[in-house]
Amino acid sequence: MKDTTIETGDAEITTESQISRSWANIWEGAEFRRMFECPLILILVAILGAMSVGFGAWGSTFQTAIVMVSAMAALSSIMAVAPMRVIYIISGISLVIDLLVVLL
Repeated sequence: MKDTTIETGDAEITTESQISRSWANIWEGAEFRRMFECPLILILVAILGAMSVGFGAWGSTFQTAIVMVSAMAALSSIMAVAPMRVIYIISGISLVIDLLVVLL
């Protein structure tokens, strides 16, 4: 695919390859910001995991196990220095599980 940019006065039209390169730049930037984002993810996952056990999963061993396994997977991926894309995906799944346990 040829990379073309069409300029129409003040506006600029971008092609798909330019958009895919911008997503690649986001992931490269995430790797660059690793030392800033990892502590934030650690705090979010740990606090929401503890709150979901305290408020939602206190009476159920199964729910507590699901919350703790998902939180430990996210925290272990950070400790293992996994790629940031993997850390985002696992942490997102963990946060969704925590919210589902609290809300349901």
